[in-house]
Amino acid sequence: MEMEIKIFLDFIIKNRIYHSPKSLIWYYKNQLFKDINFKDKKVLDIGGGAGLTSFYAAAAGSNKVDLIEPYGDGSDSLSIKKFNIIKNNLKSISNKVYIFNQTFQTYSTIEKYDVIILHNSINHLNENACINLLIDKNSYEIYKNLFFSIYNLLNENGIIIIADCSNKNFFNSLGIKSPLAWSIEWQKHHSPEVWIELLEKVGFRFTSLVWTSPKQLRKLGQVLFSNQIAAYFLLSHFIIHLKK
Repeated sequence: MEMEIKIFLDFIIKNRIYHSPKSLIWYYKNQLFKDINFKDKKVLDIGGGAGLTSFYAAAAGSNKVDLIEPYGDGSDSLSIKKFNIIKNNLKSISNKVYIFNQTFQTYSTIEKYDVIILHNSINHLNENACINLLIDKNSYEIYKNLFFSIYNLLNENGIIIIADCSNKNFFNSLGIKSPLAWSIEWQKHHSPEVWIELLEKVGFRFTSLVWTSPKQLRKLGQVLFSNQIAAYFLLSHFIIHLKK
């Protein structure tokens, strides 16, 4: 598996798929997928963009990875180009990754998964409902039903991994865009506690919450900034793991 991960890393470096490949792999190993064993697992990657998390999961030992990404529904065309570069050239890994160009709501399968990933995509399942989640009962029920659907796709003791930015952030409190990530629309985000409470109502069991640090700083950043206070002044980015 380590050899496959190295092959994947070398490929994305050579083809400039990601701006900081070594930091990305460090982030996968030490934060996003810490303590996750992908060997012989079936994985569902919801809203996985260019598929980097999907291909990593395949390189780390998964026997099948299904990626849902509605490329024709507002996604950056660069994402599908990057996906195809990897898919068409890294056969030892990519032959385990399958793409579904659709939304999660239209996805239908008889598969059961061991790991389901929503990496910076939970708020995009239904953006309007996400914005109104805490003030509108119908919006709350929409997300509750989405989580029921995800719950039913998991095998017993399956794991759901969610990463996103909390709206409890220094820059949001000032009512301004984050200079660290101008694209963040704070109104479309919620704290990890909001998601955990809703997921637990569906039946998930909370296992861990991690506040992430800047990938490029790796271990030093993890020591200095992987806490809620530091995150508040950075991107307020978190990772939660829950089990079925």
